Amino acid sequence: MDLTARLKGKRAVVTAAAQGIGRAIGEALLDEGANVCFADINGDKAAEVAAANELRASENGAKVMAATGLSYLAVLVAFGVVTVGRSLVAGSI
Repeated sequence: MDLTARLKGKRAVVTAAAQGIGRAIGEALLDEGANVCFADINGDKAAEVAAANELRASENGAKVMAATGLSYLAVLVAFGVVTVGRSLVAGSI
């Protein structure tokens, strides 16, 4: 079993993901091959973290995005519809 791809094709929404433990969890999930949505109340920081992880995601065949603000729910639904896979791994910090 390829341990670097245990979550390949799975989707993860990590809240409070713009810094600290939330960011570390999102990055660890990317390393496992998951598609990750970095969600945070600080939209600029969430977008910065997502952009900083584009290369990490592409190396594992994953997708990354950020969500925040009033469009939070719509973005999360779109993330679920657009990404490949049926399972959802959700975490809240």
